Amino acid sequence: MLQEYQFYGKPKRYIFAVTVGIAVGLATILHVLLFGQGDNELVTEAALMIGLQGNDIFLWSTNLYLLYWAYRRGIKSVIPLTLWLNFFIWVCVQGFKLIALGIQTMGWASLAWTLRPTGEAMGFPSGHAAHAFAMALVLTCFYPRWTWLWYTCAAAISWSRVESSAHTDLQVVVGTIAGLIIAWVMMVRWLRENDAQKAGLFDESATALPVGTNRLKRAAPLSLE
Repeated sequence: MLQEYQFYGKPKRYIFAVTVGIAVGLATILHVLLFGQGDNELVTEAALMIGLQGNDIFLWSTNLYLLYWAYRRGIKSVIPLTLWLNFFIWVCVQGFKLIALGIQTMGWASLAWTLRPTGEAMGFPSGHAAHAFAMALVLTCFYPRWTWLWYTCAAAISWSRVESSAHTDLQVVVGTIAGLIIAWVMMVRWLRENDAQKAGLFDESATALPVGTNRLKRAAPLSLE
């Protein structure tokens, strides 16, 4: 099945989501690297609100709605996709943080780059950036009309972590990249499901045959001469 998808390419909506994700991710990375943290108190306060309450509202509301939408539409495979996405991001981010903390506690290495700007441990990578960009990519696949909203929220949340001294620029950069990669891997696997066509990621003109088989016949017809 994987070879079939590689032969025909991914759905346009998926490619669009990944392309925009890379573009916005790079823009966010360049911004935090070039400008870093500002010195405006009002901006810092706004960043604190975005990174805390804003992040919670974005993740909880989008996750719950995506689960509700999948249930109502009968696209049941989106439910485990959403749950596993959240789980893997949490495991990857927190797992690395705990490993780094253990190394520091044992005195094997200082790992200064894992410390937050405040000097606290458990800073590398930014879980907020990873989670926000991962959700933005997945949401864009299902709701492309709101792409600007998903990625604006992801970029704002990631920027806020540097502005509010919750993370260094490096930690946000790695978090952004990690989130996009995890979401990309999860979506590639999910595209093997029959629900991908039901969710509208493939052309509705396709027949009830498996997506790969149907497109193979249309893309490379056999000659009997």
